[in-house]
Amino acid sequence: MKSEMKALPGKLVVFLFGETDINVETSKVVEIKSLKSAPSYPDVIPRQKIIKIEKRRVDDAEVDFLVKAYLPDVIVVEASLDMANILSDTTLDLILSLISECRNILG
Repeated sequence: MKSEMKALPGKLVVFLFGETDINVETSKVVEIKSLKSAPSYPDVIPRQKIIKIEKRRVDDAEVDFLVKAYLPDVIVVEASLDMANILSDTTLDLILSLISECRNILG
């Protein structure tokens, strides 16, 4: 007898690191919040600068994109969305589509 797999809700997050022609000069700096039990190393952890926040549709899903800069030369594109079933058969295809869209954002 074949048992049915229960849906497992979750958040899918894809990161892409790279270089781009986006102007990383911005005045909006994000402070990194740490857990109370975590040690604080303010001189070691670089400050993040937010370049862009937007929503896009990818494979019929609403996806949040966040583009951050770690100066002087690191750009991070983060794509995230909540999924009803993170173990769905379409999750791997969605990941590939998200990576492609992150590349498009990087230019």
